[in-house]
Amino acid sequence: MVQQWDRILQRLGNSGHIPLVAALTACRIIASDETTLGIEVPDHRDCTLLFRDTQQHLDHITATAQNVSGHGITATLIMAPGSRSSGRYREAEEHPSVKKLRRLFSAEILAFEPMSEAEWERYLSSLE
Repeated sequence: MVQQWDRILQRLGNSGHIPLVAALTACRIIASDETTLGIEVPDHRDCTLLFRDTQQHLDHITATAQNVSGHGITATLIMAPGSRSSGRYREAEEHPSVKKLRRLFSAEILAFEPMSEAEWERYLSSLE
């Protein structure tokens, strides 16, 4: 399912679930096999607000994942307490460039996608 995560997000977006997709971009897959999709939800204000109605969102994610994969899948949301105030998310928010961009554009960080340096280089190469 990890390989099909982008397709799942795209289908959710195409079906009008834009806020859900925005929140899911801050999440990460922590468990995945042919029948299970475990999604870790960071302790982020936007995610917390959106996932208050967890069952409805789980139903959308599960139905879309089943549609993409062609077989039964169970999606689970796992809330990650404290991830906003510690670790890589906090480091990203505290980076001088991020602070400057937020100040210049009066912006907020809506999603945080953990990515290794090698993954970032591959992503940049794919844009060329």
